[in-house]
Amino acid sequence: MRKNIVLIWMVVSLFMILHSCNNTQSGKIHTYRIPRVAVITTGVTQGNGILPPGVIIAHQYFNSQGVVTLPVDRTILLNPRELATYDILIISTSAGYHDADRMYSLTYMSDEELSNLEHFVNNGGYLIAGDNVGRNNDQGEDRISLYGKLTAENWPLSKCFGVTLEEKNMKGFCIVPAKRHEFYTDTFTNDLWILVPDSILSDSISILAYWKTANSKIPAILENNYGKGKAFLFASSYFLHPSNRGGFSDIANIEKFYKHIMDHFYQPIKHPVKINPWPANHPYAFSLTLNADGNLEEFKRIINLASQNNMEVTAFVSGNSPSECVDYMLENKINLASSGYSQTNFKDKNYSGSLHDITHNEVFYNRCFKGFRFPFTITEPASLLVLSEKNYRYESSLGFGLEYFTGSVFPYKIPINHNGFFKISQIIEISPVYHDDYFYFNELEKNKSVPSSRLYKSSMLYKDYLLNTLEHAVKNYNGQFTWIGHPCYSGFSDTTILALEGLVNKAVTDKAWLTTPYKMATFRSKIEKLNVFVTESKDAVKIEIECEPGINISDFSIRLKQQPKKITLETGKYKTYTSKGNYYVSFTAINNQILKMKF
Repeated sequence: MRKNIVLIWMVVSLFMILHSCNNTQSGKIHTYRIPRVAVITTGVTQGNGILPPGVIIAHQYFNSQGVVTLPVDRTILLNPRELATYDILIISTSAGYHDADRMYSLTYMSDEELSNLEHFVNNGGYLIAGDNVGRNNDQGEDRISLYGKLTAENWPLSKCFGVTLEEKNMKGFCIVPAKRHEFYTDTFTNDLWILVPDSILSDSISILAYWKTANSKIPAILENNYGKGKAFLFASSYFLHPSNRGGFSDIANIEKFYKHIMDHFYQPIKHPVKINPWPANHPYAFSLTLNADGNLEEFKRIINLASQNNMEVTAFVSGNSPSECVDYMLENKINLASSGYSQTNFKDKNYSGSLHDITHNEVFYNRCFKGFRFPFTITEPASLLVLSEKNYRYESSLGFGLEYFTGSVFPYKIPINHNGFFKISQIIEISPVYHDDYFYFNELEKNKSVPSSRLYKSSMLYKDYLLNTLEHAVKNYNGQFTWIGHPCYSGFSDTTILALEGLVNKAVTDKAWLTTPYKMATFRSKIEKLNVFVTESKDAVKIEIECEPGINISDFSIRLKQQPKKITLETGKYKTYTSKGNYYVSFTAINNQILKMKF
């Protein structure tokens, strides 16, 4: 018996010595998934595929940081397994973010949904939520009315946020920042009933902002460590909505908060790994698209410019597109997409009319189009539903710009909300730049004899607009730039094409990914399906890819801050790049692919 005890002691001691040596050699081990962000939204209330401005800000910021961000259906709250495929969840109750119907509004939640959210945070998720989330149960009863306040007994999120809440009139209060955050408002002079902390239950709460008067101070924005995760509670969802669209914060402050989230997530990581949004080390994606109107000479002028720079062009054709130009595009293998047969405003069409017009164009050209652009670039919910049912891969109508929130510099899955029907479609929005060439050369519509000097001035103004939008709206986010033009304007003469020449030259110089909307949509849809797991141990990093067996992404690229000394890849070959202080490793992403690096 004594011999057995001694033997067991020796084995345990040996294990402890080996384990200690292993820890000494490898250091602390961190295993994480490159974060995935879900934003629960039905889009704006028109249901025409436009995301709310605050969602666009989150979408663009997180994607630029190598974090895949997706709009999702609220039914995810009933599916813990699907919820667990994301690491950060953003929930807003701002007007316009959700349909007012109880089925969509996030002020109405069942106990099961709230419980699943609580488990999501407890298991390591980050929850970012505004006021009133789940304050009513799914039967419409106000939990405040039933119990006087929101507590752990009637509102499971109380545990996540570490507070109980009660409703108070904050008239006479303003919001002031705490620490390095900059959330603030002027004093509210009208009645403003808000759910505010009544008591604090957690000893790990950090206050980011306060409700304040001369005599009192109440937490307004807070974060709480709960289980393995974190929960962030905002006094109002409008703090994550831009002030130039009715919110409480400017874009810089909203992005500063999201940076705070990312800093927390990567805080223990010595060699953070991020996904480059585009293949290889391309800083952004760039595509040329035409609305197919003009004569053959005008078409050739634009297509020749693209050919000289090894670029593909996508033309959106209709039944009214000039036949000689269509023949030329077919002969030269120009990518064709659809803008419907009749080229009329789809606002005037119901579901049946949309189905007929979209199908008519497919039959006319004898092809199944993969992309669509609405005439007059005005989307329509019933028509989007038709495109979804016909498996179109992308739509390209909703323009983006420095002052606009109709589109996004990052592709996103379009939410469709039509007559009580809602879905997050598989159609990806590839937003073009907001102003097209008609905006600058509209004189040509009525007068083809515009003086060359005036056309030159317009062309230079247009060029400045394009380059300014590229520099400040796209490159800041590593996003995408899709040019939208007409042969009859940009291709009218050697003078009018100068603006496009300047834009193309810049994209080539920047080493942008010169691509098409279809290839862009295909790449991003594959990226959305990846799980990238990272294990860091001292100066060694292992990356493992998890995805569906059929997915194959060439030139999938990760972004690093430091160059590895050694790289090994399980399957295939890799390439390395250095650009602007970042180091990139590009390889083929397939299921069970493993990349190892030593620093």
